[in-house]
Amino acid sequence: MESIKFYQGQEDIVVVEKANYGQSIFREQYTRALLQLEKFVASPKKDVPSILAFCGDRGEGKSSCMETVREMISNIKAPAVQSFMNATVIEHDNDNEISLLNRCQTLNNCTFELLKTVDPAFFDERHNVLELVLGEMFSGFKQYIKEHPEVKRTRKSDYEKLEGCFHDAKWCLTQMERGLRSNYDPIEELDSLSVGAQLRDKMGALLKEYLGFWPVTEGQQNNEQANPQEEEAKRFLVISIDDLDLNVSEAYKMAEQLRKYLVDERCILLISLKVDQLIEVIANYLDKQTAPDKSMDTPEMAAKYLTKLIPMENRIIMPKVYDLCDNHLQIYRKDDPEHPTDYNSVKEAVVQLIYIKTRFLYYNSKGGVSMIVPNNLRSLRHLIGMLVDMPAFEGNDSSMANKHAFKAYFYQTWVHQLNKKNQLFVQRLTSGSEANDVNKLTVSTLAEFIPADRENELIADIVKKSNYSYNISIGDVFYLINILSAAIWMKN
Repeated sequence: MESIKFYQGQEDIVVVEKANYGQSIFREQYTRALLQLEKFVASPKKDVPSILAFCGDRGEGKSSCMETVREMISNIKAPAVQSFMNATVIEHDNDNEISLLNRCQTLNNCTFELLKTVDPAFFDERHNVLELVLGEMFSGFKQYIKEHPEVKRTRKSDYEKLEGCFHDAKWCLTQMERGLRSNYDPIEELDSLSVGAQLRDKMGALLKEYLGFWPVTEGQQNNEQANPQEEEAKRFLVISIDDLDLNVSEAYKMAEQLRKYLVDERCILLISLKVDQLIEVIANYLDKQTAPDKSMDTPEMAAKYLTKLIPMENRIIMPKVYDLCDNHLQIYRKDDPEHPTDYNSVKEAVVQLIYIKTRFLYYNSKGGVSMIVPNNLRSLRHLIGMLVDMPAFEGNDSSMANKHAFKAYFYQTWVHQLNKKNQLFVQRLTSGSEANDVNKLTVSTLAEFIPADRENELIADIVKKSNYSYNISIGDVFYLINILSAAIWMKN
């Protein structure tokens, strides 16, 4: 089984991989993303936005995966990318292996202009996604002119045409903003009525001129048979938006702007989001629009809206940590980056590190994963990073700081994945009670889950409340746990 690599110091950063894609935990996501991008560029759609969405919960690696795909397509001819695409087998056809490279021939010959990743946190009622996209495009244009001032003379017509396209698009945006106000005259009001349709056309014209403005690449220059129109069609603008759903007040407006105005066949959108949260945000917006009429099923409407905007085949689903817990793990420390520490598996590494650094003992059940192992990539990286940073355990007194740090993690982070009832149970269980009191509390809680067909005389004696005045042993607790485990196993 392939190794997962953990690098000390990368717990809180977006990791952009630039090599060894075949050994990445996201290799399946990279493969699916490139296949979908091939569909976008091989058969561009003019009236539907080309959105590739990286979907998952907070901390599951959406941003890292998206940024790595950006890196891959910006350097599609790089040896590391070509090697990955050539080595990745998509399917077998009459005993012949079809590689990702075979399947992505159009993608392999495209050129991509990438804008800086957009952060929705900066959007509000006055600053929207289109303004930021226009600003990034214009910034790149001006920077190029600054570095190549001769372009104003040698390509005067192209320069003036592109500058005019920027002006037209910005004018439309300004009219849309003024349309929200009341202090403008009737003539301006007439202009604002058609500005939406104009903006879509102006954005299309801008994208065409923008992509055609940049110099032809060396590889394209060497292709003497290339048709200029074909070369233009192989150029795409890539706009990426990180955590679209985080801006609760503006997420629906952003989604609508993408749907209405960034639908050009030359434009590809990369978006990271948590699907459930975006559905909830859209439903809340629809609730406000339909109030006081509550007869409409706004969550269902929101789900259908999102399915139309981002079809299921356009969604790249992030892996769960528990799907990777049996993989071999290598931990690279800052002080010795050449010699990683090897662990048989991710789940073993976590419980071993906890015991080595704190002497707190956790177990992975046979074929299972201890609940102390986070099922979230960011949380897993934080926990491993915290344990790796701890000094070696020397004794209960001298290493008390390690114990306090882990307890803080347990109470301030881990328990919050539980529901309120179970959080209260954990707090009571670990409040410093005597061992017998802990056993009684555990038995009283487990008793609620014993199936009726599993009850027997011994169980009845253990869970009988009148027996709580006597000692309940750890053996009684383990007996109930075994009964529950067997019942769950038979059910599954």
